[in-house]
Formats: sequence, C-alpha cells, structure tokens
Amino acid sequence: VAVELPREEAPRSVLDEVGLKPVEEQDCELLEMALRTVAVLK
Repeated sequence: VAVELPREEAPRSVLDEVGLKPVEEQDCELLEMALRTVAVLK
C-alpha cells in the first residue's frame, strides 16, 4: 500500500536541515517523519 503525503507536510527545506544539521532530541520526531517521507519517495 503506497501512502502519498502532501508536500506541505514534508518540505525539502526540512529534509535538508535534518540531513545537514546534527540530530537533537527535539528533532527526533521530525527525523522520523523525514525518514518515513524519504522511504515513501523511494
């Protein structure tokens, strides 16, 4: 089952920030969302 997420929920800028900046405890949830989005895109 393919799940399509609106681009508004996962802007590229957020993905770039997660990839470039070190992950903090506050960003754990954001990182998980980004990883899920990347998995969907791939």
